Amino acid sequence: MNDETLSIWAFALGGIAIGGIAPTTDLIMTSVTDGRSGAGSARADTAIQLGGSLGIAVMGAVMLTTYRAQLQGNLTEYPSFAARAAQDSIAGAASAAKALGSRGPQLLGQASEAFVHGTQTAYLVAALVAIMGAGLAAFLLPGRRSRKTEQAASTDKSSPLPETGMSTADK
Repeated sequence: MNDETLSIWAFALGGIAIGGIAPTTDLIMTSVTDGRSGAGSARADTAIQLGGSLGIAVMGAVMLTTYRAQLQGNLTEYPSFAARAAQDSIAGAASAAKALGSRGPQLLGQASEAFVHGTQTAYLVAALVAIMGAGLAAFLLPGRRSRKTEQAASTDKSSPLPETGMSTADK
């Protein structure tokens, strides 16, 4: 599988997983009553914000770890300043490449390949985690009941009358 095909699959899986956010939010909001909709909305927003922040942190860690591992064996032929700069970031590799002269394009090419590989790996991991999360949410969230169903159940004919304790079915 070439880099372009892998990138397309990574973005497609990521898009599918991100598309699961709206239905999950809908599941949360339909599982709460009207009186608790504010709390349900706050919980859904908090989960999205926290999940997004943690997801970015994990993606960054996966990307950087993969980038550095990909470069590890390729930097022995360069001066130590260039190797350290390339290990730090793609921008560091670009700066070091300028200082290396004729060997610069080779270092920048290796760093670019490592960066693309790291990015693809991070997207694939994120997509797989998001798909697993969506599957867990679909499996673990309670059955879907609409608010109309909830309201109809709360105004059931056999519910007790507030002042008498008698049910409406007794009348």
